Amino acid sequence: METEIIYYQLWTNEMQYTFEEKFYIHSKLTYGKADEFYFAVNIAENNRQFLKALKKKMKENYQICDMWLRGLISIYVKRQANRHKTEYKAEYYNEWINNTLHIIQGKNYTEIEKWCNNYKKYIIDYYTDADKKKQPQQNIIPDIILTALQKNGFIADATEIPSKWLKSKSLLAYFVDVANDKFNLKKGLKRQIKPFETLFNVSGLGGSINDYHKTGDLPIGHNDIDELFR
Repeated sequence: METEIIYYQLWTNEMQYTFEEKFYIHSKLTYGKADEFYFAVNIAENNRQFLKALKKKMKENYQICDMWLRGLISIYVKRQANRHKTEYKAEYYNEWINNTLHIIQGKNYTEIEKWCNNYKKYIIDYYTDADKKKQPQQNIIPDIILTALQKNGFIADATEIPSKWLKSKSLLAYFVDVANDKFNLKKGLKRQIKPFETLFNVSGLGGSINDYHKTGDLPIGHNDIDELFR
């Protein structure tokens, strides 16, 4: 008899380990009754056990059934992650959902089908957003300017993100102001400031720009910044 990773652990972890152990022991004994514990290691038998339990849960109320399903899918994903020594993956959620949709097909489980499709959409959206956050942001400053900033001692390392600005904050604000004009970054009259604050890991650059615009006094070193863009 083949041991399989079941989709629905309808009992505690301790009971699952016990059932698996008893299955292994009985399957090796000529007089053993391994079939008695087949539900813990065989997908088809486990599916049948799940459908029986699902029918009972649906007779209670939707909230209880909802929490129960969430618990089952979480247990499965955790077991798969532990088994493969990976983080939780969208494919593990989809495996569980697709199996559930398959075994309830044609059995008039409209609410459960809806639950599965909604949960699948939630998982897809969640992991899509997570992947977007993991993707490196396109640098708002051309590499040639970053290299020039490093060469002239404005930043420590042109390849480092966030980059460490080595001069005054007011001079960084001036750089951002000029860069907006030179690279046509403005949206109407509004400067792009946040991407620079992220790149240099600072805040309040907008206020610093406004300060020297009000006084008309350009920060010390502004000529060096101008030189970069010539």
